[in-house]
Amino acid sequence: MNYDPSLLTQSQDPVALEMAAYDQEDPSYMSKEDFGIITTTQEGILNTMQVMSNEIANHTDVILKKLQKGILDILEVMTSEISTHTDLILKKIQEIQQKKGGMTTVYKCYTCGEEGHFSPECPHKEEYQKKKKKTNSAEEIKPKFTCFTCGEQGHYSTNCPEKENVKPAPTKSN
Repeated sequence: MNYDPSLLTQSQDPVALEMAAYDQEDPSYMSKEDFGIITTTQEGILNTMQVMSNEIANHTDVILKKLQKGILDILEVMTSEISTHTDLILKKIQEIQQKKGGMTTVYKCYTCGEEGHFSPECPHKEEYQKKKKKTNSAEEIKPKFTCFTCGEQGHYSTNCPEKENVKPAPTKSN
């Protein structure tokens, strides 16, 4: 069989390439039967490749779904284990604190003041945050300190208006 590179540049039409591939007058060229076998084999290979490509795509989808389910199952187990370990740690802390000081609770919420949960898990968090926003105005904030000189709330003894009226205690001088 002779290789003729001019055939490749003449046409990209498969029928024209087929006709040029065999020449009944020149026996050195491929026969029509040989060309038919090669063409059929090529088509079979292409068809098989397409089928395999589709199967790979289907298997890839199945594998990805199984991976996703596996990851979700692992996350569920890990979350459960973390919760279990957290409960065990809190129980151990409670046991240690009971031995040291007789405390009955280990943790107290800084948001609502209730025992049994921490502030990030507080079921009343939104309610207390709304109250906090309402009480942040200046007229609603009440002073919590008491003057030691006059006993009134709202100022320190260093700023007491009655400090001038109070006589200092006599000191002993020799």
